Amino acid sequence: MGINQKFLARTALSLIFSAATAGANATVLVATYTGTVTSSVDPGGLFGEGAASLVGDTYVATYTLDTTEGVHDASAPPYDAFRGGSVYGAISSPLSATLTINGVTLSIGGNYQGLADTDPTTPFTRRYAEDQTFSNGRFTDNFVTNVAYVVEPTITTPVPLTSFTTPGGGNSGTAQFSTVCFDGSCNLFTSLTLGAGTVQIGEPQVSGSVPEPATWAMMVAGFGGLGAALRRRRVAI
Repeated sequence: MGINQKFLARTALSLIFSAATAGANATVLVATYTGTVTSSVDPGGLFGEGAASLVGDTYVATYTLDTTEGVHDASAPPYDAFRGGSVYGAISSPLSATLTINGVTLSIGGNYQGLADTDPTTPFTRRYAEDQTFSNGRFTDNFVTNVAYVVEPTITTPVPLTSFTTPGGGNSGTAQFSTVCFDGSCNLFTSLTLGAGTVQIGEPQVSGSVPEPATWAMMVAGFGGLGAALRRRRVAI
């Protein structure tokens, strides 16, 4: 292989390597709120207790934030937020959630609204996930939210497991799962008040690399250049 062919091949390989390492890393943070239910309306037994009260039962609300989704709002520091979902227009939601009580876990994808925000001057850190669907005369609205009055300097700052309180000893958040059928055949309403307890916001985790459009172009150019170098080498032989 001549000098020009070697240079072309090295350049092509460099482009491919740069493209392979230049993707947009998806940074994921998980916030876990744990406490006890302080009031409940669950006549349908959504969490496995029938019509019995869930007061005093332990809840675990887990919120997963993907910082490559939604919109990052740091325009008025120290307030810091990620938000998305159809309520904000055609913006993908950065936040999903699960709520577990009595071994029953319900998931909320945040398709209507996903919000993770913090303001260290208050201080507070909040997570809110809500789904809304309407199909065949059935409207469903599910949401869960928690607020902890702890210091989180930015939305991507880890907070080790710590007890949290609310002003005046109030509650941490709420959860609601409701379905309404216009013909009255499937009406369901579950409402819970979630008490203060502990919160842990884990270290940011890089979940993978997602190639961007410019990265794909770089990879194509690199493979094309490598192919040209190999063709020239075969002709020289």
